[in-house]
Amino acid sequence: MSNRGGLEVALHGFSHQRRTNGGELGGLPADQQQELLSQATYFLDSLLGQRPHTFIPPWNSYDDNTLTFLDSLGYQVISSSLCINQSWENAHIQYLPHTVVCEINGEHVNAFDCFEQTFSKLHNEDGVIVFMFHAYDITEDWPLERIDMLLDSISQMDDVHCYTFSEYASLHPVFDKKLMEANMEQNLLSKHLKMKGMIVPLRYAIGVRIVNVLLYIIVTLLLYFFCLKFRCTKSAVCVAMILTAVVFPMVWFRWLTPMKSLLAAMVLAAICAAFVWAITKKRQA
Repeated sequence: MSNRGGLEVALHGFSHQRRTNGGELGGLPADQQQELLSQATYFLDSLLGQRPHTFIPPWNSYDDNTLTFLDSLGYQVISSSLCINQSWENAHIQYLPHTVVCEINGEHVNAFDCFEQTFSKLHNEDGVIVFMFHAYDITEDWPLERIDMLLDSISQMDDVHCYTFSEYASLHPVFDKKLMEANMEQNLLSKHLKMKGMIVPLRYAIGVRIVNVLLYIIVTLLLYFFCLKFRCTKSAVCVAMILTAVVFPMVWFRWLTPMKSLLAAMVLAAICAAFVWAITKKRQA
């Protein structure tokens, strides 16, 4: 099947054993990672007569050393999860993480159910959906015949194109660190637009970020006018402005989510304003 095309065999670690807290490779000493990846690549190559070009890390666990050795072995693509603090540092590797999340409250939901819902919602959008499933997702509800019908209907859509990882990597711009980090931006707007489940183009991700900045400016102005209307002291206004300014980098660098940060800032601003007002009243008395 691999020789006929349309199917790509990827490397999925050496033995699928947890060697570190993270998984098989992430956090493992560099020399051990190099040995495992070299042997695994050799085994697949000797069995298939084809050198693998895509790596899918067991338990989504890898680090900068993993990327370095993958690059030296000729790998072009890594497909992991889209995680905060994931490593995207190697410029020669394309990053195509799986996007269809099949867990709700920590429990696994059938991957094909998740994919069907995600695809029906997003297939008209401009972006890339990467779908992962396991053998146990093929069930009585999702037998091979139904899966075949689903994939066949997708392949016949004019606005949808299906690729192996290597095919996509050779035909499209690099999915690099900048794109991955832009897609990691968690903000109120993207949640409302319900774009979860797809890697969106860089221009869209940056646009979301810009709109997010505008939202903060609006919130800051509303807070300022609120202080004016209720005749807050200058100290209270300064405290509110400082807190709002502190929130922005916390969200920009993903230290906190925007909604929680805004709510926390407003609560803190209200407490500080009340504290300053109480001190002012006491001094006046």
